[in-house]
Amino acid sequence: MSQEKVDKYKQEKANRKKTMAKEKLKKKLYILLGAVITAAFVAWIGWSVYTEKKAAAEQESMIASLQAQLATATVSTTTGTAGTTGTDDATTADTTTSADEKESSEETTEEETTTSADEKSE
Repeated sequence: MSQEKVDKYKQEKANRKKTMAKEKLKKKLYILLGAVITAAFVAWIGWSVYTEKKAAAEQESMIASLQAQLATATVSTTTGTAGTTGTDDATTADTTTSADEKESSEETTEEETTTSADEKSE
């Protein structure tokens, strides 16, 4: 039994440099792998925050644009009817008609655009 221990010790001593080199390499690989995973995780978090802020900014600008359009529409309809006190019904009728004409002209423009796009694709 004692001879077996001595042989084992001699064999371990002979392979000690190889064993130590393998352990150092494993340790370096684990550190490198940990650094890569950490960098990927940090990059993913950064990208997520960036896209969320970008989406929020786009949404805010869209809301502001819609509010401006709504305010403009409200002001134009208010100014068209604010000057009338019921004595001049023709002015109110003209404002309503012009709003209807605008809607119908927009619908016509959309139909013409769709038709011309279909003709071009053929």
